[in-house]
Amino acid sequence: MKRFVEAKVSFEGIHSWANAPEDVYFLRSPHRHVFTVIARKEVCHNDRDVEFIMLGRKIKDLIEAIWPQQRPGYGAFELGSTSCEMIAERLVNDLGLSECAVYEDMENGGIIRMD
Repeated sequence: MKRFVEAKVSFEGIHSWANAPEDVYFLRSPHRHVFTVIARKEVCHNDRDVEFIMLGRKIKDLIEAIWPQQRPGYGAFELGSTSCEMIAERLVNDLGLSECAVYEDMENGGIIRMD
């Protein structure tokens, strides 16, 4: 049996994809999303081996440390060309997560899973 805790964090971000295919050319320009991070971390027991509220705070702190906001305290984080998959991979590596999914507007996203 495996056990996991899960934390869910949302934030506004602006990014773009310079090499977007012609069918989705509009992604080449900076555009806003509400990004949702769903992070899982494996735990060893059922008594809050990792406290999920604290895990959520660590995710928020790391996002704030890596990507600046356009207007601190307000608005969206400026992600440049960072994709959902890139955000998830960074969080997995820096926080020792088992899995991380990052979604744009809870519609489409990417998942990184440690095996």
